[in-house]
Amino acid sequence: MAFGKLYYYAGNPRARVSLVAAAFEGLELESVPTDPFAEGGAPAAYLAKFPNGLIPGFEKDDFLLSESVAIATVSSNGLDFCALASFNNKAGLIGATKEEAASVQQWMSWANTNLLPAIGNWFKPMLGKAPYNKPAVEAAKAKVVQNLTILNNYLADKTFLVGHRVTLADIFVASALQRGTEVIIDAALFAQFPNALRFLNTVVNQPTYLSVIGSAPVWLQEPVVYTPPKKEEKPKKEKAAPAPKAEKPAKKEVEEEEPAAPAEPKAKHPAELLGPAKSFPLDEFKRQYSNNDTPVAVKWLADNFNEQAAQEYSFFKAVYKYPTELTQVFMSSNLITGFHTRLEGSRKYLFGSAGVYGTSNNSQIAGAYMVRGSDFESIFNVAPDYESYEFTPLDFVKDREFIEGCWAWTNTFEGLEYADGKVFKLLSSTLVVALASFLATTVDASPVLAPRADPSAVVSCLVSNGLSPITASSSSYGPATAAFNQRVQPSPLAVVRPTTPGNVRKAVNCARGRGVPVSALGGRHSYASYGFGGTDGASLVLDMSAFQGVWVYSNGTAKVGAGARLGDIALELGNKGRALPHGVCPFVGIGGHASFGGFGISSRMWGLTIDRIIGLDVVLSNGTIVTNLNAKKDSNLFWAMRGAGPDFGVITAFYFKTLAAPSVVINFKYTWYHWSFTPAQAADLFLKYQTFVSFTHGRLHAPPELGITFTVSPSYSKIVEISGAYHGTMDDFHYTMVAFVESFPTGYERVVSQNSWLGNLQLLAGSQSLDTRNSGQSDYRDDFYVKSLMTPSDYPLTKAAMESFFRYVFGASTTTKWFVEVNLYGGAGSAINAVSTSTNSFGGRGRLLNFQIYASSPTYGPPYPQEGITFVKGVYNSIQQPMAAVWNSHTKPSAYVNYVDPLLTAAEVRDQYWGSQYPRLAQLRGVYDPQKVFSNPQSIVAA
Repeated sequence: MAFGKLYYYAGNPRARVSLVAAAFEGLELESVPTDPFAEGGAPAAYLAKFPNGLIPGFEKDDFLLSESVAIATVSSNGLDFCALASFNNKAGLIGATKEEAASVQQWMSWANTNLLPAIGNWFKPMLGKAPYNKPAVEAAKAKVVQNLTILNNYLADKTFLVGHRVTLADIFVASALQRGTEVIIDAALFAQFPNALRFLNTVVNQPTYLSVIGSAPVWLQEPVVYTPPKKEEKPKKEKAAPAPKAEKPAKKEVEEEEPAAPAEPKAKHPAELLGPAKSFPLDEFKRQYSNNDTPVAVKWLADNFNEQAAQEYSFFKAVYKYPTELTQVFMSSNLITGFHTRLEGSRKYLFGSAGVYGTSNNSQIAGAYMVRGSDFESIFNVAPDYESYEFTPLDFVKDREFIEGCWAWTNTFEGLEYADGKVFKLLSSTLVVALASFLATTVDASPVLAPRADPSAVVSCLVSNGLSPITASSSSYGPATAAFNQRVQPSPLAVVRPTTPGNVRKAVNCARGRGVPVSALGGRHSYASYGFGGTDGASLVLDMSAFQGVWVYSNGTAKVGAGARLGDIALELGNKGRALPHGVCPFVGIGGHASFGGFGISSRMWGLTIDRIIGLDVVLSNGTIVTNLNAKKDSNLFWAMRGAGPDFGVITAFYFKTLAAPSVVINFKYTWYHWSFTPAQAADLFLKYQTFVSFTHGRLHAPPELGITFTVSPSYSKIVEISGAYHGTMDDFHYTMVAFVESFPTGYERVVSQNSWLGNLQLLAGSQSLDTRNSGQSDYRDDFYVKSLMTPSDYPLTKAAMESFFRYVFGASTTTKWFVEVNLYGGAGSAINAVSTSTNSFGGRGRLLNFQIYASSPTYGPPYPQEGITFVKGVYNSIQQPMAAVWNSHTKPSAYVNYVDPLLTAAEVRDQYWGSQYPRLAQLRGVYDPQKVFSNPQSIVAA
């Protein structure tokens, strides 16, 4: 059931704030389209509830609110809170403290009373929506620039306006800025405010925000230029036309000029062949519907719909064929919006409305449409996804109650209550042009597939199998293909969202033999976007987000769906006293993380995530579904899947042997600020770290219970930091660390705390909620390049290598936002290095340290500077080159495949990721996937 009703018109930036807030909180709003710009102003019914006529308006039971900040903010017991966000405050949109709540309201009020009015005062005269007065327009533009300057300066060292996560302040300001970029602020002007630009990109590209607006905003590429209206000319008296003079025939040339070929006639819409309707004016009914309550409009329709009209128009019920695929109500509503957008070619011949009935994960889409003629297919087939709906003829007299209920949004369908809906009337030419421009600039139509590829056959096969592919023409294509790393943003052929292993098999069978590779998509966090295939237009992506179940059994084993995320898995296991080793980001998917390794702060004690796998459910390239694949069923395939799984099949579930969660964990940080070291001094500290973690010298060593990281970053006051977690008591922690800490140079800040297992994981995640499904928080996106370096245990780094490293990073000139993390991987008693290479195909055993060299663009969004790649490679070379002679003569370094670098050569991929494991993997690839059904640019090449 809807939380309340929101009255607004499409594109209203103030209403968008409430829609986005509701989406973050998981609340459903009933949308009531209200056009204050219609002839006569806002509808009478709206004014009866909201006499001031302001948009938006909010209604919940008998409670009415207008004014956008009032809708967003209500005062209670001295604490300001959002009427939508505070309903459960899962997303933390209102701030964590009274002070943060006050700051949130401050920024909302600033956007509402300063930023938005200035934008409106600038663009309305420029676009002819208000009288043009040059001094007033220039003053409004100056006010916008002043506001952007204020915002840009404030965000110089901040990602969000209040705290360290998205709040209503960010949503309100971003929505206002989005409005500006749509109507008046061109890209060149906004580029002068890089911090504000980064902020806007960060907020609007939050998946939850994107799910509301449908696709990334369309930016103005050129400044708006004022064009004065033409003066109305006074009618002139017409003079009598002189009698035409007879034309003299042209002299005949020696050769007659060949008459020009007639222009190719424009294809007509099938309904146009029926001729103009003589008995019923559809446009007039649309006006009646827009300007009156639905019962009044339908009565007008009944009074004017005579027998002749019944010969010219028909009614149809449309029902979505795949209700089990529908999840959140707002996402289903977006499906309708996209469907209606693609019906633009038939707008002169069509009217209707479709709605979402039910609640999240239990809903259906149904609607009623009035069409010209009796052939529904000729009207609806302009939308490629019309085949996703089943159309049934309706009789206006007999089915009037259903038709009116659909159009008034008051009926039920199959026992489900109405939740949200969309009306199809027309699509403005401005929006059509903007949409066409957006698609033209973002969709690369150049051929990239191999000659044998048959993408249209793949899409047709998917449709015929009921898999509802999302293609580039779908309104949901943008959010469905939004990669975590925006530097590598493929445009796959299609995305499908299977809900069962049988669906996966159907999709694989559709792609096999048609030259379209298949890629499974988990948490979207592949550093090279390989979940999307990694090649534009080439791949069929299987979005595994429906496979999120976690089942924990009494014997300590757990079954985990391949679409589950690390935070949700940790919560399900932790609440039952169980645990697994894994990474720290809650939004990382288990699919790629566990298939290629899975390093975490507890891995020295427990091994990698991959080492805890005892079985797999998998769909193979030939469509075979294997349940609980293990060493007894097929030792070769089980070995290969654990280390290079996506090259051999689509995993739908993992079976893990879990461990008892520690009762207490000690988290610690020792931080030196402002880089108060020379390169030699910093190298000395690092070598103490390496000695401590490398060898056993009495008390001076790192036991397996210790996870520890050395970090260098210019962000947040240029830090050098040693941090981590000890899985044991505070006394044992102090005993372990005391000699090492006593060797530290002075001037550090110390933070040590005792936490539960889950509290420790949340702290390591930057205090984010581990719950990615119900907390309302959204994943973020980045724009970066990364390299990794795994050092051999038997040939540690030298003083010369580390001085070279610190000289380079301390003196680097780069615009990127970067950090280098050096995780302890091996050392005495490391469970990672205790696993034999014959156990699974992971190639990174026998390593001591794992460097992650990571550099984001200045705005954390596109474009990515070329110098960022140069910088990252320079950091890598500053370590590798001083060590090259030793490493090349003995044990070479490797790279961690989950920090995938798409710029590696094929030879580097082979040697650095899998090393000695590669020949066996190549042989098995030819056995289990001879047609290369599963493929990305760095896939195992069959022998």
